[in-house]
Amino acid sequence: MPELMPGIEYEELPQIVYEGLFTDCACLLWKPTSTYGKLIANATLGPFSHATMALKWDDTIMSVGFEEKRGAVCEPLSNLVARYPGIISVFEPTNGVDRAAIKSYAIRNLVGDYKWANIRLIGLLQLPLTKLFFPAFVKRRIAAASHRTGGGICSQWVARAYGENGTTLIHKPYTITTPNDLGMSPNLEYIGTLVN
Repeated sequence: MPELMPGIEYEELPQIVYEGLFTDCACLLWKPTSTYGKLIANATLGPFSHATMALKWDDTIMSVGFEEKRGAVCEPLSNLVARYPGIISVFEPTNGVDRAAIKSYAIRNLVGDYKWANIRLIGLLQLPLTKLFFPAFVKRRIAAASHRTGGGICSQWVARAYGENGTTLIHKPYTITTPNDLGMSPNLEYIGTLVN
């Protein structure tokens, strides 16, 4: 398994018991729960296949984001941890961020469909022939897709919410951001993996 952070294997990282104490806008990265998820994790060279954001609504921390076949999804984080213990890891920003602005942007842009076109772009970028013969074409497609806000893929939505509010998590277009890009971001700090 690739390293999540220099010198530390993912399996060695500590687990924390979910107690509903997480702040708004924490990044939640998920290990695979299906064969499709394992393919995504392997293709993107890391342990994660899905990303959501922890948003506090009233007194409840919700996991909010985009999922294939479901579009925009919002569920209580405690329910998800009960169903998937040891699967969801919490990452917090390493520097000061405007959480209210990030939350507002994220909620406003929780519209549209899951962007399968972006998944295809990520797959296209993995092909050696594409890199060799069609780099300009792919770069134009990525640039166009990066400016669409009506929908997205899970990690694109998270990265855009941070990036549009002054916190760059990664240095690549939103549309090809993967959950593992977020996990390797120097601007996010691993807190722990959630269990009951």
